[in-house]
Amino acid sequence: MSREEIINAYIQKHSYKSYLEIGVQTGVNLDAIKCEKKVGVDPWNGKKGPQTLHDGQVFVHVQERSDESKKITLTMTSDLFFSTYLKFKPQKFDIIFIDGAHTFANVYRDIVHSLIYLNDGGTIVLHDMLPETEKAQLSRVQHGTWNGDGWKGFVKARSEFGDKYKFFVLDTDFGCGIIRKSDNPSPLENIKDTDLNWNNFVKNRQKWMNVVDYQDFKKTFLND
Repeated sequence: MSREEIINAYIQKHSYKSYLEIGVQTGVNLDAIKCEKKVGVDPWNGKKGPQTLHDGQVFVHVQERSDESKKITLTMTSDLFFSTYLKFKPQKFDIIFIDGAHTFANVYRDIVHSLIYLNDGGTIVLHDMLPETEKAQLSRVQHGTWNGDGWKGFVKARSEFGDKYKFFVLDTDFGCGIIRKSDNPSPLENIKDTDLNWNNFVKNRQKWMNVVDYQDFKKTFLND
């Protein structure tokens, strides 16, 4: 399953009406989501050309954002959206997709903020939770496949909120993390930030990420 198929499956299964996407880029995913109300958040304005990233790196966009997604995307960081925009225009969402700045700190903050603005019975989906190489999970953008170290934010959040929420990762599309309030939560012992490194990720991949396959997802996890 692709990330958009997973999101649409939750929308259909639970009759969700509102969707927030953090990290829109060209709008390919946002365009594919079938939901009554959609909101995008991305610091890039959607036009071709260079963009300075959070850590000073420059990323050059060679494709513009789709016209449909331009209309519903707010040009701001997720931090600004959660801390300021929603204070003036308060709203909550049934499902939130986190695919913005792929770094430990940013993903962790996006999860914490999303839990505050998630409706009861809602779902959080995250992308790039299962990097396959050490290079792919470095915090700075790499040539070739790059997922970032957002997986660390997922593990940290699970160690803090796993007693109330179910955390798992569907083993598809570079790892799609899912967070839902559940009567069957998935607690995880406290893990020091300094222990969140590649070697420990390799050793504890199943334990930390609670990885499930497609069959288990369709049979059990989608309905839980």
